[in-house]
Amino acid sequence: HIRTALADDLPKIHALYQKAAGSPGYALSSDDMTLPFIERLVQPALADGLVLLVIHPEDEERCVGEIHVSRDPRSFSRHVM
Repeated sequence: HIRTALADDLPKIHALYQKAAGSPGYALSSDDMTLPFIERLVQPALADGLVLLVIHPEDEERCVGEIHVSRDPRSFSRHVM
C-alpha cells in the first residue's frame, strides 16, 4: 500500500536506498548511502513537501518504494515543488 512517510520511517527509507545502491544504472554505492545522507536528502520533503512510501503487502516493516519532493528554497520558485 502507499502512505505518507514520517520521520520514524527514515531507517526504512535508508534500507531501501542501501538495497538499490550499486545496482546497474544507479550512480551511488552502498557506502554513499549512510543514514545521515538519507536524512539530508529526505528531511526537506518531510518538513515542507511530500514523501510517499510503498509498503510491501506482506511485510508492513519493509519499504519497497519511495518518492520525495520538496519546495525549492529560492524565493522566485517557492511556489514550485
